[in-house]
Amino acid sequence: MDDEETIRTLLTDFLNREGYSIHSAENGIRALEVLKENTFDLVITDIKMPGMGGLELMNSLKQQYPDLVVLVMTGYASLETTMAAIKAGAYDYIIKPFKIDEMRVAVGNALERFNLARENAKLRESITLLEVSNKLTKTINLNDLLHLILTTALSHTSATRGSLMVLDEKEEELVIKVSAGIEKNIVEKCRVKMNEGIAGQVAADRKPILVTDITSHPVFHKFSRQLSDKSFISIPMIGAKSEELLYLSKKEKLIGVLNINEPKTDRPFSQSDLYFLSILANQASISIENAHLFKDLEATYLSTMKSLMLILEGKSPYTQGHSQRVTEYSVASAKEMKLSSKEINTIKYASSLHDIGKIGISDNILNKKGKLTLEEYKTITLHPLIGYEMLKPIKFLDNAIPIVRHHHERVDGKGYPDRISGEDLSCAERICMVADAYDAMNSSRPYRELLPREKIFDELEKNVGTQFDKDVVATLIKLEKEEAFKK
Repeated sequence: MDDEETIRTLLTDFLNREGYSIHSAENGIRALEVLKENTFDLVITDIKMPGMGGLELMNSLKQQYPDLVVLVMTGYASLETTMAAIKAGAYDYIIKPFKIDEMRVAVGNALERFNLARENAKLRESITLLEVSNKLTKTINLNDLLHLILTTALSHTSATRGSLMVLDEKEEELVIKVSAGIEKNIVEKCRVKMNEGIAGQVAADRKPILVTDITSHPVFHKFSRQLSDKSFISIPMIGAKSEELLYLSKKEKLIGVLNINEPKTDRPFSQSDLYFLSILANQASISIENAHLFKDLEATYLSTMKSLMLILEGKSPYTQGHSQRVTEYSVASAKEMKLSSKEINTIKYASSLHDIGKIGISDNILNKKGKLTLEEYKTITLHPLIGYEMLKPIKFLDNAIPIVRHHHERVDGKGYPDRISGEDLSCAERICMVADAYDAMNSSRPYRELLPREKIFDELEKNVGTQFDKDVVATLIKLEKEEAFKK
């Protein structure tokens, strides 16, 4: 950039002969227009130019193209001018009139700086991607995984708006699963057909799109009136290849589309952003498919376990529906006590399977109407251990298995099988203990009829601090009085 055409022509001819691809502009305004149309490594600019001078241009470049290296030419090499140029982000400056060899050295050094900065940026990106990859592989809950992908994409690109759309294969539509900065009513209503809009086009073509300014884009400019964001990135998330119907040819399986909009600064998204997000989307696609496989495996295991529970409840008509009710009481109590979604999910699994060990107990003992003998009682007390051993091989139940083992412990340490007490019992274990006891008293058993509700409340409160946790008992009684379990 220089307002003197002679200097522009001289430098363009010389740098072309040196093997560089060159564009020129007479001032900062024209320079910014050229920058929108091409990708550059180095900017050489004069300080004094009509319309927009070099310092003003550099302030714009710092916001919009922070990776660019700037070399300043000036005929006014005062200390004040030099400091202003460095403050604005100049790498170096050359005093006019300059010798051509000085320019050759300055350009070489500046580009070496650019290449070094680019390699450092790639190294940082590689480290970031490695860290993200580790997080993705360790996240098996699909909803948590989708949130992690979008949060990572927004953080790295310094964007404030975005969405992760997943393909509804039945309807052949994209729906938003997680989002940021988008109104709730838009998220709920949004369904995009293949080839429809920007995301639909990306989904259909299976190719990413980077737009720096939608108003000048040859294809998508027609959407500019509907969109507040000029710059955006949309990337397809591709899974393993799958055979299409009876055809032998294979097509890339679409999982969804990652959309990133609204940079925090005026800087449009860059090729570097696209590169990072493309790798992220590739790794994320693998993790999403793994999460689906895990979910299917999880569903299979749970279905098998629940079938065993139905067999168990079929052995004893007095316990039919017991596990389901204990699950309802436990989950409602956990939500009321503000436990995390992960803890609530763990309680859901544990309480639905807490009595599975009784499948190894004789029907005669389970359905005995009279008082149990000492040996029969000892046999009954084995069911938490039997359940624990049955479930131990199932890895995704690792957090739930201790609850199954400890649902007959007491806060005073006089329960079974491990006689643990107080703070050694997790909140989830204390919740399941109270829910199990509550339903046992609220149901008919071989040895007695169900107890009146007020009598049950009295029993629970009387055993606070010995058998039961005070807060859990208070929570369950509150919910029962509000008839929360019937809602």
